[in-house]
Amino acid sequence: MSKRKHDKSDMSTPAGANQFKANAIRQTLSYDAYGSRTTFIVRVLTRPIPISADDFKTVMSAAEADVAMWEVDAQAATRIVFMGRILEDELGAPSPHATLPDPCQDWTISAGKKGAKPGCAAKIISWHTRFFSRSDYNGKVPGIGDKVRVTLSTGDFKYNLQNAYFETLESVELADNDEICQTNLNALFQGFNHDSLGDIVDISGAMAARGKFPNGKFATYKYSAVTSCKPASKDALNVKDYFGAEKFKKLIESISGTESGGSYSPICGKDCTPLVTGTNAQGYAGKYQMGIAALVTAKYMKPSAITKLKSISRACERQHISCKGTVKVILESSAYWTGRKGVKSISDYIGNHPAQEDAMEIFTQAEFRSIKSDIDRSSPRDVAGMIAATHLKGAGGARKMRNDINDATDANGTSPSSYYKKHGSSVC
Repeated sequence: MSKRKHDKSDMSTPAGANQFKANAIRQTLSYDAYGSRTTFIVRVLTRPIPISADDFKTVMSAAEADVAMWEVDAQAATRIVFMGRILEDELGAPSPHATLPDPCQDWTISAGKKGAKPGCAAKIISWHTRFFSRSDYNGKVPGIGDKVRVTLSTGDFKYNLQNAYFETLESVELADNDEICQTNLNALFQGFNHDSLGDIVDISGAMAARGKFPNGKFATYKYSAVTSCKPASKDALNVKDYFGAEKFKKLIESISGTESGGSYSPICGKDCTPLVTGTNAQGYAGKYQMGIAALVTAKYMKPSAITKLKSISRACERQHISCKGTVKVILESSAYWTGRKGVKSISDYIGNHPAQEDAMEIFTQAEFRSIKSDIDRSSPRDVAGMIAATHLKGAGGARKMRNDINDATDANGTSPSSYYKKHGSSVC
């Protein structure tokens, strides 16, 4: 930032002296909320598209100052580009985009809502920052609504908010508001008429077909009751009694195969029992990838573990990877474990296969109870699908799918409907 020069002759008058004094006070009290920070979390607002090396060079050569800044020696690679909004961080530092309207506000993109202005949202998005992948980026291509980590370079004031780099795709569990934003942003650009910039065509149809309900309305894939697939005890209050031992085992084994992927095991090799002995980077442990909240529900960990996470931040409450150090301390401390079946630490838990099966049965019973009003008891496949959707996104997420409110994906791009269909069919 340029510095204002003061002529010594200005101080020869009372007014000039007062101006100099005021400037000195401003400089003394100046505060920079960002300090030396250059990395931020950004929500992807548009579908990332490839950009050739030549096009990238043309864009970034618009100003001579940009040429040196944008890796001239690495312009031989094809990149991806998207528009994004910088988000406020968990410590309360304001977003550099705070002065711009948020295109995720209901009045801009809530399809079907009176007063919605999706065309306005498209224009607002164009005012945000354009983000390019680095020349050596080879990770997953982000989707609309995903959160990515970015690096900002210096600009005329603090940052260059026209063009920036994105570094990595963040594994961030989306809150309800994030899910709604993701759904509506997807619908916005699936119905965009490129021949008439700013217009939106058939947005409600686009949402039903691909954005809000990527697998179609629930009625189109619901598992109805069939004579070849019946519950062991239709009115049972216990989930295992409802399915019967054989069907229940099929369900939880099916969920296990998706949760562990059958290939991830950080301690033993690919040929050993997947994830029975493993804990991922966020602290989700064992064969069924149980998090702290699930282990509390399963009576293996104390509620004080969740209280501890809540006291730190909302991200920690959700067991976000940024809190992995705190999560690790909690998981390793016997103070947060109940001692059920002799399990007093995460190492005890991942080394105890029967305890993991016990925890999954208790947790599945809790899921079964939480959706008791949202299932077709005459159809074990429907019940199994709803339990699986609940395992992925909680009872609230499963209900939203069932009631055609939304089918929002998790941080890994997995939708409740995909879990419903995959695991629902596992029991029969």
